[in-house]
Amino acid sequence: MFRFSQLILLLHCALQICEQHRVWEQELKMPFVNVEQQDTYMCAYFQPSLLNGTTFIREILPSANRSTVHHIILKGCSHPVTKIGKPTQCGMCQTIMYAWGLDAPPLRFPLGVGYPTGLNALIKGFELEVHYLNPVKSDHSGLRLIVTDQIQPRIAGVFLLLRGDAIIPPGVKSFPIDVSCRISFTIPITIMAIRGHAHSMGRSIIGYRLPHGHGPAQLLGRVNPQLPQAFYPLKQLHSEFDGVEVGDDDIIMARCVYDSMSKTQDVGMGPTHHDEMCNMYIMYHSSPLNSFGEQEGMCSSDIYGSKWKFIHESPDESVKKTLLETKHLNSSLQKSSSRLLLAADNSIASVQTTLSSENVILRDVTLLGQVSSVETRVTDNGQHELIVLHRGSNTWTYNSFNKEFIYQNGAEYINTETVLHVNPVTGNVTQKWGRNMFILPHSITLSYFMDSNATNDNNLRKEQQRRRNKGVPNSVWITDVALHQVFKFDWMKWDKPSLTLGIPGKPGNNKHQFCQPSDVAISSTGDIFISDGYCNSRIVKFSSDGTYITEWSVLGLSNREYQYDTIHMPVSPSQEDWAGELSYPDPNYSSSVNIRGLDFKVVHSLTIIPSEDGTLEQVCAADRENAAVLCYTLNGKLIRRYGDSSLQPSVYAIQYDPVHKMYGHPMI
Repeated sequence: MFRFSQLILLLHCALQICEQHRVWEQELKMPFVNVEQQDTYMCAYFQPSLLNGTTFIREILPSANRSTVHHIILKGCSHPVTKIGKPTQCGMCQTIMYAWGLDAPPLRFPLGVGYPTGLNALIKGFELEVHYLNPVKSDHSGLRLIVTDQIQPRIAGVFLLLRGDAIIPPGVKSFPIDVSCRISFTIPITIMAIRGHAHSMGRSIIGYRLPHGHGPAQLLGRVNPQLPQAFYPLKQLHSEFDGVEVGDDDIIMARCVYDSMSKTQDVGMGPTHHDEMCNMYIMYHSSPLNSFGEQEGMCSSDIYGSKWKFIHESPDESVKKTLLETKHLNSSLQKSSSRLLLAADNSIASVQTTLSSENVILRDVTLLGQVSSVETRVTDNGQHELIVLHRGSNTWTYNSFNKEFIYQNGAEYINTETVLHVNPVTGNVTQKWGRNMFILPHSITLSYFMDSNATNDNNLRKEQQRRRNKGVPNSVWITDVALHQVFKFDWMKWDKPSLTLGIPGKPGNNKHQFCQPSDVAISSTGDIFISDGYCNSRIVKFSSDGTYITEWSVLGLSNREYQYDTIHMPVSPSQEDWAGELSYPDPNYSSSVNIRGLDFKVVHSLTIIPSEDGTLEQVCAADRENAAVLCYTLNGKLIRRYGDSSLQPSVYAIQYDPVHKMYGHPMI
């Protein structure tokens, strides 16, 4: 299964953008210590690898064995540390960053998410805590961190719910211990994973969210603490959602359930493996501007005990559901060496487990050059197909164009097939075409929409839906930044384009010429929208036969000044909303500066939001270097601008999906 954000990262690397940033590994390991007693706690302290610069942790790879190590906890220090790499007392640092137990697999953060470290960051040092289950000699357990100097727009964090004062009586099949609290912060957080920790009596740890402190309760996940104690994505723990946004008036609740039938006396919470623990770690991502209250990332009591009335299952039912619904986790982790991948899409965290496997090799491809764009479709037999656009032996470098944006390497058409239809499972190339047609192709777009003059609206919609259901596009569109042209190919007619816009090799800014056009989107009426692009700053609209209609820049055709009263508009305003005059608010601008003259800073990607239930169809654009997404009516009126810190530093691609709505990919 392909993830959009993973795919774009590969495209960035193919375009040699990844070379701007370094990625390296840092070891945090115990210095070959000798442990003589059970339940020994040891800590060692480490500095960030670049102390004077800010770096970001992207992956955490444990190096330990459950036979000797009970758990590992990584904490961040708010102050520089000393006694680097030497075993010493614990407790000097407070910010929990990661925890491991029972041979849990490595963890990779979502694209755009990481822990910032360094003297200019909140985390200025590390405390590695290792709880040794049994004696061991010359132990080198610990963690390996994958670190980058590339800025991550979203900050990872951990919030811990625990009980340290509870007592478990003997002879009870399902005994519950509860924790509940509100998390105090200035900006909502997005929960992306949960880890549960209990000892031998633990049978189930369940997390809930009470929106605004009221029912019904929302399940965050069910954890079996006898399985590898990893940070599991919410969907794998039978949450209804990939990620859950939590506001400061929401209540977070955790219930730990224990089986004490084999015990003859009370068991309390404590640090040894003979004691018990009730811990639920919540891993989240948030804006870098977020700040927490005085809770220091944890709560340890059942503050809102009366709210458990909203939970309509008994502790015994909770255990049965947990055992049933987490059975697949153990088998999947045992079958393969795996890495838990938390994949996020800015405000919505999509999370899944990606089992490590061999790379899929494209077969029958003699030369795969710079990959500039990828499309996908579902075929009529339900299989997926990947359509890859690449540049063969041609490359886009800093010297490819002169100051007038004219391509400098001559008319070197690519002498190999530039469009590959690929089976993403086998790597087999089922079709290939595009030889001697392009120089620097940039984007590929599938369209299921037909000429609006072909039939009436109802029949048109039915035919378009039929083609989409069968996986048969109407056309394929390709832009070429060296030719300054846009090409339309009717489906399965690859020999020559059925429509060509632009003058080959001649950049311009008028009805007939483009300057490095970047993308194409086709509306339900067949109208053509072209983002133009790198050296122009406009969206150009054509009819389905290629007749120029209009164009606009960042503020749209209204050319209004922004109004500064915040007006909350729906993402897809209804037809009635546009019956009167509307202002164009931008809540992300707080100054009184007139921004009438602002331009796109590389309008790089387009997508269409279809009309649903009377809403207006929209065309949305990725304003790359302004790190924003702007949506317009099909007539060019600005509807909404999205540009908060989660999109920083750049937005390269956007795509609309009817289930998950808008995907936006920042350059990270």
